Amino acid sequence: MDEGKIHKILEEAFQTTIALYEVKGEAEAFAVEAKGRAEAEQMVKKAEAFKEYKEGAMVDMLLEKLPLMAEEISRPLCEAKKVTMVSSGGGDVGVAKLSGEVLDIMTQLPEALEKMTGVNISQVTLFMLHLPALMHLQLIAATDQI
Repeated sequence: MDEGKIHKILEEAFQTTIALYEVKGEAEAFAVEAKGRAEAEQMVKKAEAFKEYKEGAMVDMLLEKLPLMAEEISRPLCEAKKVTMVSSGGGDVGVAKLSGEVLDIMTQLPEALEKMTGVNISQVTLFMLHLPALMHLQLIAATDQI
């Protein structure tokens, strides 16, 4: 095979490789764009559902964050290397006293959250307990229309 034919074959292979990389890049960009659009649409639908359910959505978000709040409240106790407790003999002592303190703080959270948000999470109705499922169904219905 002469050098000209080899050069032509190599040039065609090179151009084909470039074209493949371009197609692959375009496909990946399309996939990223489609995923981004779907996520944005889902966020919009979720925001609309939250607007519709207002107080219920607020309660749902607050209840979702309660475990994180409990973790943050108890974090200083978990990081303590040594705890010295003094007792007058009345009530719990030791670990029971420490865990009781965390529970006392947690029982005060609903009142604090109500003062901050105006939402009384102690009065969650059956409807509000089912809010996440209702919102999920609404999101599914909305995405089926896309």
